[in-house]
Amino acid sequence: MTKSANERIEILEEFDSLLGRQFEGKYEPEGREGLRKRINSSAPSVRSIVAKVGCMKRVSTAPPPAIGGPALQNVDPFDMIFDDYFGMSFIPTLRDMVQQAIGVIQADPDDSDTGKCEKEERIVYKQLDVPEKVTLAWLAHNVPIKLWFFGGGLLLAAFSLGLKASTWNFVREILGMVQCA
Repeated sequence: MTKSANERIEILEEFDSLLGRQFEGKYEPEGREGLRKRINSSAPSVRSIVAKVGCMKRVSTAPPPAIGGPALQNVDPFDMIFDDYFGMSFIPTLRDMVQQAIGVIQADPDDSDTGKCEKEERIVYKQLDVPEKVTLAWLAHNVPIKLWFFGGGLLLAAFSLGLKASTWNFVREILGMVQCA
């Protein structure tokens, strides 16, 4: 069953409005669970419309470098509507996709549901640019804090072991610190 351009735009605009309310925490009049139910029930049809007009995107994201952790790759934002990934919500990306789909349908209302797009999904990556010269400032900004603590712990352990080893007689003899009797 194909829907007219106006029906598809109406569905997309309502979904965009629901996402905006969810993002801003405005759950009235139906309450939090009611809003969640409305979003979940309309998400499949909206996903279908967005994909058909060629505005579907897959997202890859990583946590902040200071925190570290696993990166998400090729995630469908429709599967992450209610999830936050290290405080990053996927709702703004979803709203962009929905609003772009509305623009595509408005630009060509007769042809926008044919699925003739060369590529239905686009993958959006946020990658770290490799500098020409790796400096301490670049490392401090881009290396996860866990790795810094690990390296510092390793250095501290090596130093402590060296101090302790300097009290052992056989080490002192090897280093020539004590005369053999």
